[in-house]
Amino acid sequence: MNTFALSTLGCKVNQYETQALREQFQALGWRERPFRAGADVCVINTCVVTAEAEEKCRKEARRARRANPAARVFLTGCAARADAERWRRIPGVAGVFTREQMVNLADVLQEGAPPPEGDIFRWSIRRFEGRTRAFLKIQDGCDAGCAYCIVPQARGPVRSRPLADIRAEAARLTSAGHVEIVLTGIHLGHYGRGLHPRVTPADAARAVLAAPGLLRLRLSSIEALELSDELLTLAAGGGEDRDDAGAPALCPHFHLPLQSGDDAVLRAMNRRYTAAQYLDVLDRARRRLDRPSFTTDVMVGFPGETEAAFENTLLLCRRAGFSRIHIFPFSPRPGTPAAERPGRVAPEVLRGRVGRLKTLADALARDYRRQFLGEVVHPLIEHRRDRATRLLTGWTARYVKTIVAGPDEWKGRLQPVRVSDLRAGGFLGVALPPK
Repeated sequence: MNTFALSTLGCKVNQYETQALREQFQALGWRERPFRAGADVCVINTCVVTAEAEEKCRKEARRARRANPAARVFLTGCAARADAERWRRIPGVAGVFTREQMVNLADVLQEGAPPPEGDIFRWSIRRFEGRTRAFLKIQDGCDAGCAYCIVPQARGPVRSRPLADIRAEAARLTSAGHVEIVLTGIHLGHYGRGLHPRVTPADAARAVLAAPGLLRLRLSSIEALELSDELLTLAAGGGEDRDDAGAPALCPHFHLPLQSGDDAVLRAMNRRYTAAQYLDVLDRARRRLDRPSFTTDVMVGFPGETEAAFENTLLLCRRAGFSRIHIFPFSPRPGTPAAERPGRVAPEVLRGRVGRLKTLADALARDYRRQFLGEVVHPLIEHRRDRATRLLTGWTARYVKTIVAGPDEWKGRLQPVRVSDLRAGGFLGVALPPK
């Protein structure tokens, strides 16, 4: 029997596409091996969002060759569209294929010319191997044109998946035991473009919420101005406490990329909102939902960012009360307008600003979590235990990590837990009897 190995770098969409590749290999009768253990064929699903991500891809290719010098190593994903010829020159790489070509996996594995490109939405999955919650890709592509981002070149134009396909895949995933589904895409808020009649992200959410056995639905990430009243209604529809295990509803956790809290920097980034508009969205959500969780991305040190501009970012973060902030020091990505911008922030200044924002982010996260002390939450228990404590670990509807003592039988289900203390990154809880 032939063997295959897969390596995934980058976002949730890449993780979904790797699972689709896995199921294609399995349908051909191939057996999977760990990536670094050697296999007949190794496929690296690449990420090129930063120069560091590209370097990781090159290292993975070298690891695959060391593990099995006779292996055929293929690259797919964003590198294949962004600059395929450069990646083909890496020693030991047998081929570089777009994800549209990898849809025709059997042809890729044959000798000869690359296969024609197919419809990426022919890819579908039946389960999400190794994961408690399942990602469901509903959209691809981006045309936002943020000044620092290579994704439009790597992912192509906006495309949307038909509702019937989304509905069918959600039913397959819940029948495989996934009680929480995460809707994902490259620009999730643009879901519906290209479909007739036109539909919205809320329509996709409703289609998934109808899946038998579903307990929770979550959005991976959405732009603030695209968090619609329809989506907030779906989050509010299940009652005040969305940690409750009753009727399924959209989780009151929204990842809303910010990038900067300064209007001049936002304009230079080509982000299409102001700081005030961003905060208005959070206020609107808080009027509809009980203590929603807002997580975000912030880029520090974009060219031209002054000390005053950075202070505006700190002020907005305090006002927003984020439960988690992902901090990204600016790194020039060749091929983007920002890579050529003057006004680079000095490295020592950049490090200082990152440190100050991290201190604030930690304090905001503690403040958010503290308000749940003594309350009952319902984390979805992961299949893997916490490495440090060996206790069960899970995530609440508001996306707070929770650690609790309990048996393996609880894995994969919602477990009532009373929050007894705070730990770095989340809750420590005491399990309660299920309702």
